[in-house]
Amino acid sequence: EERKRKRSTQVLASSDLPPTDESFSAYYCFACGSFSLAVEGWLHTMPKRKTDSASVLPSKATIKNLCKAGECKSLKRPSGVETQYRWDCPSCSVPVAYQTQEWEADGVEYLYVIDAALALNPSVISRLWTEKGDDVVLPECIRVEEDGAVTMPVKTALSGRRFAVTMVSDALHLSVTSDGGDAMRTEVVKAVAKLLGCSTKQIRLSVGVLTVREVAPTDIFRRFLCAIA
Repeated sequence: EERKRKRSTQVLASSDLPPTDESFSAYYCFACGSFSLAVEGWLHTMPKRKTDSASVLPSKATIKNLCKAGECKSLKRPSGVETQYRWDCPSCSVPVAYQTQEWEADGVEYLYVIDAALALNPSVISRLWTEKGDDVVLPECIRVEEDGAVTMPVKTALSGRRFAVTMVSDALHLSVTSDGGDAMRTEVVKAVAKLLGCSTKQIRLSVGVLTVREVAPTDIFRRFLCAIA
């Protein structure tokens, strides 16, 4: 799939604007920044498919979908052939989601949002995601160790609401609900594992440093950026 960001200038009608209710989350195309989908909840807290790390979104949680029908693709899976009916960004036509029943079918239970195809804050992506040729420029806080593990310093701030990624700059900045100690460490490890679509066994938080194993550094960076509101 086309993963690079594209430049886009658009004029939105009022019917195309995201909902303003705080219980909804508006999502924008990672590639061009166009509003594409509004959902109940946050995509990075929802279950992920083991086959492709797509977020599993119950159809009833989809509040607004501006995506347009794209291609129909058949893919080989361990259990057989899976047919995907793709949903594309309304502006740049990059695939951002799919379902396994026809676009207009009744009783569609789930929409599968392609891994890191949608972001909460397009301005964050524009400022922090930089590509040079085929390479992504990683921030200095993300380091790849000799054994392949990815490490980054972590700074946490106590919040009574919910876990959140607030910035990736000099460190990975997180908002947590646990006030330090083992409870906070457990909260961070579980939340980060879910966000990255990996096992908690691949995550370690020690002395303010997060270690992630068996996940590519560019995937880690992209998934964190997509979760910043």
